[in-house]
Amino acid sequence: RSVEEVKHARDMQVHYRRMMMEQEGQRIMDARRRRLNDGGNNADGGNWNDQQDSDMSGVYYVSMTPNIFAGLLFFLLFAVTAIIGLSCMGAIQGQDVYVSKMPTVGREA
Repeated sequence: RSVEEVKHARDMQVHYRRMMMEQEGQRIMDARRRRLNDGGNNADGGNWNDQQDSDMSGVYYVSMTPNIFAGLLFFLLFAVTAIIGLSCMGAIQGQDVYVSKMPTVGREA
């Protein structure tokens, strides 16, 4: 399959998933609307909440929840700390020349 076919198939899957979520949301709104109708109507004969609940234009779905975002931030903090720590440990230098007998105290330098 070509790249365009794969992209189109993925777009269709996303569209289908979004359509299913919107249908589920509409079903939930319809169930809520039934409960509101039992509570009574306004003076104009219609329930104001029914009119507002039927509008799904402001409903959107996010791909990053706060828990996912917190996990990404923690991973970023951990990765940066690990890189800094490893680079600092790599900068530690040891002796260039090893001798068999150490100099007397006071003559090290």
